[in-house]
Amino acid sequence: MKIKKFYIMFVLIVLISFIFISCSDVKKVPIGGEGETCFSNGYCKNGSNLQCIKDICVNNCDNYCQNDGKCIVADYSNDMNCKCKEGFFGDRCQYQNFCDPNPCLHGGNCKNAIDSYICECKEGYAGNECNICANGYHNDSGSCVIDQKCTATTCGQGICSDAGGVISCNCENTGFTGDRCETDVNECLNNPCDENATCTNTSGSYSCACNNGYEGDGSKCTDIDECLNNPCDENATCTNNLGSYTCRCNDGYAGDGSEGSCIYECDADAHLVVNATNDGCVCTNGYHDEAGTCVIDQNCTDTTCGTGVCSDAGGVIYCNCENTGYEGNRCEVDIDECATNDSNNCDENATCTNTAGSYSCACNNGYEGDGY
Repeated sequence: MKIKKFYIMFVLIVLISFIFISCSDVKKVPIGGEGETCFSNGYCKNGSNLQCIKDICVNNCDNYCQNDGKCIVADYSNDMNCKCKEGFFGDRCQYQNFCDPNPCLHGGNCKNAIDSYICECKEGYAGNECNICANGYHNDSGSCVIDQKCTATTCGQGICSDAGGVISCNCENTGFTGDRCETDVNECLNNPCDENATCTNTSGSYSCACNNGYEGDGSKCTDIDECLNNPCDENATCTNNLGSYTCRCNDGYAGDGSEGSCIYECDADAHLVVNATNDGCVCTNGYHDEAGTCVIDQNCTDTTCGTGVCSDAGGVIYCNCENTGYEGNRCEVDIDECATNDSNNCDENATCTNTAGSYSCACNNGYEGDGY
């Protein structure tokens, strides 16, 4: 208990003594600056670029950053950092930035190295600065593209070359053109055939055929003399022309001259038509020739020839008056059988009497009988 009381009294005495000490008696000591004591938080003044080392603020920034870099100690920190000038990097600006600007071409990725740089090139590029094409690639208008290889069909009918990784097609004498000999050449545009031939373009080539009326291989055509084969009508004249021929009916015939077309010319108004042998004219049906003139046909009637027999063959009336007692073109004239003894059968002692179409005999006086 005595010790406890003693301790309490000691504390009271110390407190009373502190209360009665005058403010003028406390000495002010500067802190936080260079060479001064650090703040109680272990740091130096903000913006001073000082470090708190063993409770003393010291300046270690001088010559810390290389290549004119600026040393900075952040507020509430004892770490030194360097703000590098453009073109340098590193924790003390000790490295030069060779990648700014980027020396790597064609999109290459630049990586700094000690006193140099390394380019990581994109696919297809190579070289220190990605400035050349890698193996298996070639330059195409400033860009590296993968090499091309010839196949059996790359150039069609042409000859393929892939030197330098670039496809080249030789289309000479193939009948095709284009980068891959893929376009057919229309040779007919240059008129390779004879002027009397027709050119037909084909795939990779052409053909020539002589026009009608010509013969040959198409590259050279000669005229055919069609008249040698008698193509016209037998009553026409054939005339050979270049590449053709003409047929003209001979005088006296009409038609286009082709076989079977030349018809003997007859005057239709005169009722004339061509005969069966096509070498003259005959009267058309219903007409007949009468002294060189076509007249209308005649037809028999019951009275045309009287008691004679009528015929109208060929359109002409013919009367057969035999045994009718009549004569004439139409059997219209009565025959007098009594005119001569040869024309009747009367007895010499009889009298002959003529009748229409006949006669009668009567015995003379002093005689008897039928008169015949």
